[in-house]
Amino acid sequence: ILQHLKKEKRMYILVLDQLDLFATLQSGKQSLLYFLFDLLHHPDLSMGIIGTTTRLDCISLLEKRVISRFSQIQIQFYPPEDIFHYLLLVQQRLLISPMSTKKHNLSSSLVKEYNESVQVGDE
Repeated sequence: ILQHLKKEKRMYILVLDQLDLFATLQSGKQSLLYFLFDLLHHPDLSMGIIGTTTRLDCISLLEKRVISRFSQIQIQFYPPEDIFHYLLLVQQRLLISPMSTKKHNLSSSLVKEYNESVQVGDE
């Protein structure tokens, strides 16, 4: 999988639903989290990870080495009604707004190409 991701020139977002289950200390699941978060620092990969959970104490369940590998940006919101609305919400968060394009002096054609390439769910 790693070799495939390196060859692709696309951005990948991995969504880990129920992150708190990965955070338990059983069966080396924290090693998996560490490996995944460590991939974010790889210079040849363009990917991001979104973890979702209903537990507010999820981060406190993680080992220090895992915590050190991610940005810890937390966004809290009420859960969507169903998976369709959830995927729509994720897609909206991934798009670059016209305001951000002007604010950060981004190429509008590049932003348009990126926004058109954002696909959430199965291809």
